[in-house]
Amino acid sequence: MTKDGKTAVIQQNIYNGEGQRIQKIDGDETINYYYQDGVVAYTTDTDGNQNSQNLIGTDGNVLATERFQQNATQYYLYNKDIQGSTSSLVKEAGQCEEYIEKSVGISTALCPYIGYAKSAEIAKKSLKTGISVKELVLEEGLLKEEELKEILKPEKMTQPMRKK
Repeated sequence: MTKDGKTAVIQQNIYNGEGQRIQKIDGDETINYYYQDGVVAYTTDTDGNQNSQNLIGTDGNVLATERFQQNATQYYLYNKDIQGSTSSLVKEAGQCEEYIEKSVGISTALCPYIGYAKSAEIAKKSLKTGISVKELVLEEGLLKEEELKEILKPEKMTQPMRKK
């Protein structure tokens, strides 16, 4: 879809009678979801090739995921908090999977540098257009790429600030 000179991907989701997503169509990519006891057990592509499989615990939570990529298989371990919510996602090599660049929430880290109003404006624009916060900040010339990299470091955004 193209609107105002910008191209956006339209995602279509199909649900079953129980409200579970059974298919996601994103551009020319289709993912089919298969459930076991109400939890996604595995997924396949359009041709029926399996592209992920979940390890499901006795309490019905996904404990780990195996994702089949083109030339490799990746494993992810889900860490849960006391309420059973996923608190982090760790790859087999031990590093956290980063969703930071895709998150609109990172705009809050920009407040001390570009102000609350501008940060909120960027967040809204990102949600509306699908363009990442980082791209919009650079596009509008609000910060230099080096500054932005430093501000948006995951460890900097997730650790308390130490007073000197």
